[in-house]
Amino acid sequence: QIGGGKVKRYRSEYLNLLDKYYDGCQYEGLAEWSQQNKDTYVPVRQRKPLINYEFAKVLCSRVASKLVGASTFPMFKSEGDPDTEEFIRMVIKTSGLKSKVIEPVRRMLGSGSSFVRFSLIDGFYKVEHYLSKYCYPVFDALDNLESVKIQYVYPDMEDLDAKGAPKLKWFRMDLGKEVDVLYDNPEVKESAEPVFQVVASAQHNLGFVQGEWFRTAVQKHKPDGPSLYGDCLSFIDELNYNLSQ
Repeated sequence: QIGGGKVKRYRSEYLNLLDKYYDGCQYEGLAEWSQQNKDTYVPVRQRKPLINYEFAKVLCSRVASKLVGASTFPMFKSEGDPDTEEFIRMVIKTSGLKSKVIEPVRRMLGSGSSFVRFSLIDGFYKVEHYLSKYCYPVFDALDNLESVKIQYVYPDMEDLDAKGAPKLKWFRMDLGKEVDVLYDNPEVKESAEPVFQVVASAQHNLGFVQGEWFRTAVQKHKPDGPSLYGDCLSFIDELNYNLSQ
C-alpha cells in the first residue's frame, strides 16, 4: 500500500510518472491556464500549460521508427538454411509482427522496458503488449525471464454503479515457464488489497515464458533500462510553460 492507505496500482511510481509524460497527462490536477476566479491568483507553475507539446511521445516515435520502422525492420538471416529463413519470414508476415511491435518499442524507449506476450490460438498468432509499470518480472541467474505477473486496474464498461459510471476492477494474469494462470476481476477497494481467485490455467510445459521482456539496457538489480527522456522531464516542463507564455 502507499500513503493514505491506498493500494499500490503500479510496480513503480517513477514508471507511472514517465508514462504520464508520454501520454501528455503530467499536469492533471492543476488549475486551468485561464483563471476563472480573477480574485484569486494562481501561480503559473500551478496551472496546466496552455500548450502541452508531447515531446516524450514524439521523441520515442522518431527513434522507434529508426529501429523497427517499415524500411528499417531487422532482417533475420540463417546462413546455409533457407528453409528456416523462409519460415521466420512467414511467421513475421502472418503474425503482423512489424505493425504490432512498433508500439511496445515506443513504450520501451519511454519507460526503459515493456513486455510483449505472444501465443498461438486456433492456428493464429496473437501478439499483445503490456506497460512495464503493470508487470512484475522475475529473472533467473542468466537474466532469462522466469515468470511475470501482470496486474492493473481497468474500468468495466459492462458493470456500472448506481451513478452509471463503470466500476473499477482488477486484472491479473501470471505467466510462467510451465503454466499460465488467469484470475477473476475483483472490484477495486482503495484501502484493501485485492483477493484473487483462479478462473483458468493453461499447462503448456514449454519451458519458457511465452513473451519477451524488452528493455533499453540491462541494469543490475532492476528490470528496467534507462528511459530515453527520463533525465529531461524538467526540460519538457520548461518548454511547455515557455511556449504557453
